[in-house]
Amino acid sequence: MLDFDYPPDFMPRAMRDDPSHVLALDIDVDVAVRFDSKEPLFDLGAQPGLSDFTSVAAVDNDARLVLFVRGRDGSGVPSLGTFELKNLKLEARCLAWWDIFDSTLDVAFTKEDPPHVSWDIEVALGGAGLPLPDCIEDSFLSWLTRLVMRSFNRAYPLHLDLEQEEADRCSDSVIECIGDALDDELSIVRGV
Repeated sequence: MLDFDYPPDFMPRAMRDDPSHVLALDIDVDVAVRFDSKEPLFDLGAQPGLSDFTSVAAVDNDARLVLFVRGRDGSGVPSLGTFELKNLKLEARCLAWWDIFDSTLDVAFTKEDPPHVSWDIEVALGGAGLPLPDCIEDSFLSWLTRLVMRSFNRAYPLHLDLEQEEADRCSDSVIECIGDALDDELSIVRGV
């Protein structure tokens, strides 16, 4: 994380060309998806007034979300395995800057309240389906996801170009932004 604080009216560099066209947002995100049962992942009664802004759908559905990565028979490409998502819960406070006329959006997660990701996934490697231990599947991968999400901070926000013809360029800028932010994060940890 950054070792200094930004002023409350800080705006990312990409948004500073015409700040009167930028809408600044402070957003609380709570998302939960469950495929393994109909039980809620959030306690809606714990926070007063939350029910006014909450949508809950409980559907009888025996479908599962499973991704298979298999090689072709005879091609020499091995099967990588399977990935099954049982449930996912994301709680985050983020800041967003939306340039209305340029159709761009910058999103940053706050240092004071970093994102929290928890899930129950099942990962099996190879054609034999060797399962990974829960400490790697659920804890380590969740920690790694939080680290990547925290890298999108005020200094290096996630820049999204909302116009359709710019979709290819957007994925490249996300990868560059993650790399730059992780380099800064590691240099702070190392004390450089």
